[in-house]
Amino acid sequence: MPVFLFAVKHEVFHPGVVRLRQDDDLDLAILAALEENARIPVSELARRLSAPGSTIRDRMGRMEEEGV
Repeated sequence: MPVFLFAVKHEVFHPGVVRLRQDDDLDLAILAALEENARIPVSELARRLSAPGSTIRDRMGRMEEEGV
């Protein structure tokens, strides 16, 4: 049974100013799939989520940079 994560990310625009931004459905689906199998290939993840591989890679990279 998959476990769904609901994450909140922070974006810093100016020193000391933080804005909360919620993940969208694709980000949450990526996180849920990675929680189930962290070694899933991007191509398989893209197929399961019906999204281009480049989009999945971009989203994963962005989430990694943001510390999600």
